[in-house]
Amino acid sequence: MNDAMELLRKKQTPDGFWKLEKKYPAKIFFEMEKVGKENRWNTLRALRILKWWDDHIIC
Repeated sequence: MNDAMELLRKKQTPDGFWKLEKKYPAKIFFEMEKVGKENRWNTLRALRILKWWDDHIIC
């Protein structure tokens, strides 16, 4: 898991966000964010995972 957490940290942009890397095929009613741009949902998920990891795991 340490490798996965390190990969997650490396994907963070200098501004503190994570980008949308690709979209999956699905019916889309409106586009919220574009591929290659900062993605607030990915950022939220990544920050929650890293906070949990840092709070619960002693590396």
